[in-house]
Amino acid sequence: MGAMEFLGTPEGQLFIAVAVGLVGVGAAYFLLSSKKPKVCLDPDNFKEFKLVNKTYLSHNVAKFRFALPTPTSILGLPIGQHISCKGKDSQGEDVIKPYTPTTLDSDVGYFELVIKMYPQGRMSHHFRGMREGDYLAIKGPKGRFKYQPNQVRAFGMIAGGSGITPMFQVARAVLENPSDKTKDELDNLARTYPDRFKIYYVLNQPPEIWEGGVGFVSKEMIEAHLPPPASDIQMLRCGPPPMNKAMAGHLDALGYASKTQSTGQSHSVAFGILPSSTLFRFPDIWNLDESVGEGANWDKNSVKCGANVPMLRVFMYDLPSEFHFELLGVKGVGKNDVWPDIREKVPDYPGGLNLQHSIEYWLTLDLLSSEFTENLIGRSAVRVHNSSKADVVFVPFFASLCYNRFSKVRLGQKRSTNVVLQEKLVKFLTAQDEWKRSSGKDHIIVAHHPNSLLDARMKLWPAIFILSDFGRYPPTIANAEKDVIAPYRHVTESYVDDSSDFDSRPTLLYFQGAIYRKIFSPQFQGATVRQELYYMLKNETDVHFTFGTYQKDGARQTSKGMRASKFCLDIAGDTPSSNRLFDAIASHCVPVIISDEIELPNEDVLDYSKFCIFVSTSDALKQGFLLNLNRNIGREEWTRMWKRLREIEHMYEYQYPSKEKDAVQMIWQAVSRKVSGIRWRIHRNRRFSRTITHRRQAVSSGIEPRNFG
Repeated sequence: MGAMEFLGTPEGQLFIAVAVGLVGVGAAYFLLSSKKPKVCLDPDNFKEFKLVNKTYLSHNVAKFRFALPTPTSILGLPIGQHISCKGKDSQGEDVIKPYTPTTLDSDVGYFELVIKMYPQGRMSHHFRGMREGDYLAIKGPKGRFKYQPNQVRAFGMIAGGSGITPMFQVARAVLENPSDKTKDELDNLARTYPDRFKIYYVLNQPPEIWEGGVGFVSKEMIEAHLPPPASDIQMLRCGPPPMNKAMAGHLDALGYASKTQSTGQSHSVAFGILPSSTLFRFPDIWNLDESVGEGANWDKNSVKCGANVPMLRVFMYDLPSEFHFELLGVKGVGKNDVWPDIREKVPDYPGGLNLQHSIEYWLTLDLLSSEFTENLIGRSAVRVHNSSKADVVFVPFFASLCYNRFSKVRLGQKRSTNVVLQEKLVKFLTAQDEWKRSSGKDHIIVAHHPNSLLDARMKLWPAIFILSDFGRYPPTIANAEKDVIAPYRHVTESYVDDSSDFDSRPTLLYFQGAIYRKIFSPQFQGATVRQELYYMLKNETDVHFTFGTYQKDGARQTSKGMRASKFCLDIAGDTPSSNRLFDAIASHCVPVIISDEIELPNEDVLDYSKFCIFVSTSDALKQGFLLNLNRNIGREEWTRMWKRLREIEHMYEYQYPSKEKDAVQMIWQAVSRKVSGIRWRIHRNRRFSRTITHRRQAVSSGIEPRNFG
């Protein structure tokens, strides 16, 4: 029973369930109109049709609606057949590909295509660039199978991948036929299964609670769920060629005659339509050739279909531009004037020390680009526009930039822009259904500068914060279990062509920066360590320990000094972390970390002891301890750490466009690893939701929580 579900909700969302098959007994296609409508298709000549609506269903899937010449015109496509579409590839060359509309001839006045646009797909390039008002050239009908009313007693359908689309046509014809003699049975199925199909699902990686098939579609599944062989049974199979071949073998072995088997090529939507969909997976030797894309062509030597790690689905609020790019002097364009068109120009971020806390800028750019990028390889997150389908909700507030540039009260202001925007943000978020649904626990807020979000953090504490460290947060507000630590954006230049070695770096220990620091908290006394170490080390001939800033020529001097040093000191200052760690990594200078309370990015997947040296504060302040430790590290051990630095340095690079396993993608992966904990906290919080509203009251009133659960 059951072939697939391919239904659009009123909100335009697309849901796919890949299954074994559907039986429709005595199916027929019937049009209510007694008059023969005008047929628009021409099997020999291309005709053009106007695109009237383009709706994105995911980051790389869109529904295209094309108008027919009159409101009563029909496309004229027989059930089970497809059309040929013509367009231009990225080189301007003509390309023709087959597609199956998701509409029937009972849908008069228009037809629709749902297209998955592959990164290197030739026709994908054409569809990606289409705008409302453009025209698409098509001809048809095409195809070997042509459905006739009451053609057979029953159909068995096996759909895989984009083969779902033609199966959908036949299934709709069955359901819409008012004279179908099995309508009562189908109506009963419809009442039992609200989505109007009885489906047998097959997953090779099922969830814990699962009642469908497990693995791949097998001969036993076909035998159990499809009609037995008979002369008046028609078996339809449509999917990627390897699947068709495998299913043909199963059907032959079960005794289905070849004349009762029909095969269709798969067109249009592929099974990866949902960002993290693993509804139907084939063995690893069946790989999708994304250089061609749309025709679901498969090849052993091409890129694997389906990533090992599911994409993080991120819903991002369309916050007014005053919260993000307007802080850079750039206003949005287009719909609602929210976002700049980063395909035309990427807004510049201010340089200097502003850059080190620019994390929200890079993450926002990455989500925006996920909607149109042609290269999805290495991507860890995609933007989705339906929050109910998202794993997390991203808040695009440039909090660090807002603090750095707008925390002072300006002429004519009673309060700073930084304070005003935080108040607006709290008011906006706590009023959203997305926030109320989870009490904010699935929200992602970036506050990388230690002083950013200073007022709002006590009210937005349930969210996951992306921070530089926890130095200025009470553990009830921010902690390693709930939140994510992100690397600073290093200020020194990356060391691209590093040919240095142990002997070519004459300086043993390097530090240049602020030595006398402010102390904000009696619990954190790290600021005094720099002073004591300065007096201990300043006269050592192989140690560079001086005052310095990144202003003017400071960044270049620091970069030059680090590249000439074997070890670079990363000493706690006002907070447990500092950018010197990441400058050292970029300079391939082995970091020596003296900070007892430091939290490090991605330490659950990275062993920092392989490329860093950790020294407790008490040991570092012992006379001679630090020098003896580093002088006793020889060429071989240092070289191992130096090589490891070069292997992992890309994980600390912020760039646009983002690349595989760079800092941006590593942050998204860190967020992904929090998702199960998010769900646990949300579910736990609902235990007494019928009787207790204390948590929501605490959030709205700004009461500091006793715990973050």
